[in-house]
Amino acid sequence: MRITISGGNIYYFVNGDLVGSGPFSKPSADKFYIKSSGSVYLDELRVTTGNLSSTAPHNPSGAPYDTNKVLALPNTLRDKTIYVQHSTPVATCRVGGVRPSNPVNGFLYIPLQSDYTGGQPQFYVDGNWVNVNARVSDGKTTFDALGYKFAPIGSSPDVINPENCTHVWVEKDRIEPTCTASGSAKSACSKCSKTKEETLSSLGHDWQESSRTPATCTAAGSVTSACSRCQESKVTSLPALGGSHTWAETSRTDAACTVAGSFEETCSRCQDKKTTPLPALGHDWQETTRNPATRSAPGSIHSECSRCQETKTDEIPIAPNAHSWEETGRFEPTCVNTGSSEKTCSLCGETKVDTLLPLNHAWEETGRTPATCTVPGSATSTCSRCGQVQTVSIPTLGGSHSWLETSRTDATCSTPGAVEKTCSICNTIETETLPILEHAWAQTGFVPATCVTSGFIVYTCSHCQEKKTDTLPQLSHVWKIKQTLRTFSFPVSAYFPLSRRKFSITIVYK
Repeated sequence: MRITISGGNIYYFVNGDLVGSGPFSKPSADKFYIKSSGSVYLDELRVTTGNLSSTAPHNPSGAPYDTNKVLALPNTLRDKTIYVQHSTPVATCRVGGVRPSNPVNGFLYIPLQSDYTGGQPQFYVDGNWVNVNARVSDGKTTFDALGYKFAPIGSSPDVINPENCTHVWVEKDRIEPTCTASGSAKSACSKCSKTKEETLSSLGHDWQESSRTPATCTAAGSVTSACSRCQESKVTSLPALGGSHTWAETSRTDAACTVAGSFEETCSRCQDKKTTPLPALGHDWQETTRNPATRSAPGSIHSECSRCQETKTDEIPIAPNAHSWEETGRFEPTCVNTGSSEKTCSLCGETKVDTLLPLNHAWEETGRTPATCTVPGSATSTCSRCGQVQTVSIPTLGGSHSWLETSRTDATCSTPGAVEKTCSICNTIETETLPILEHAWAQTGFVPATCVTSGFIVYTCSHCQEKKTDTLPQLSHVWKIKQTLRTFSFPVSAYFPLSRRKFSITIVYK
């Protein structure tokens, strides 16, 4: 390849053919790779200036331009170290650079990417470039040329030994593991093309609960789960809680006269529910009015249901022999005695006497003595009709009083006290008398008696502060003989030689 710069343009020549040109102001080096089947040769990168016919090599001073820095397969490769899957023999092989413009039959070309990784190998056969499979060797192991990373001449080593490589693994193929089956990952080193395959452990199911039937006291439950990855499902049994239901009513719909009702119960242990039907009650007819049948007209009975207030009328058929009674005499009943009603038929003159039932007493309570814990009470009632009086005993509440003090008046030394208590059960009130306190005298004053005056002691009560005085009688004289002392004195003179002084001494006799 030859590059010529002239007149502000750059011209590219390959094998003597001009393959491209364009405006350019600064030369730039190019890199490419060549290998033949018989020997390896390196075509220098020539940067020329001047006219187009100039072929003199030119190395600019001060790299970065290295006209001999090209990338190629290692020099130590043996014959047939590039294998091509094709029946046509390999004539010439070129790795990288520009694909030849005048190829011959059997020419192999392997393009290189910017990171020196081999691209799709192509073989020239019968005027066409055909994609082929090719392998390269580092003297020990062969590798697929597609994806193989070539090294520049001068690097050490030219091809990385996989045994010494610090691998940079790039995953090429993966079979994902499933919940129950393992997977695999195939990787190749981006530096030496060594490959490896790793087993990926099965994932195991990721169970997620999808539905649940709770267990009850008497029936087992279940939990249905589905795997979030593979959708496989499973059902896990929940054992019955055991024992009997503990039912508690939670809702009720009362039955009516013509409509059935029901009540629902829930077990407090397992929350199971059951519904029990309540049959319709049927009407409770109460007669409100009656029109007796006569010999010429039917009668009727009018009734009303005591529950739903529905009404009905029942017909009484004509009674050919029916009487038309009229009351002709009456004896009123009392609370305890029966009465009578004498009636006569206005049609035939027949008579009859109907018995009137006793009215029973209409008691109204007129007095009450409540029962206490220990004493029975009574309730007095009077009949509002006949005035009879009855007294009914009320039994004791039972047990002992439970007294609570409600008021207190403390006793003093002169007046008794009192404690009022009320029973918290029957409200009976009891008053307990507190006895008068005895004075608690304490001496608070004292004047002693003498021979001419009487004395006294003062006492004060510590309870009520009352005072009392006890008189101390006057004392009698206690006479004593009093002796008069007589004093005699006379002077005595003495002489003390050592001091050479005289002293006077007075001696007294009693």
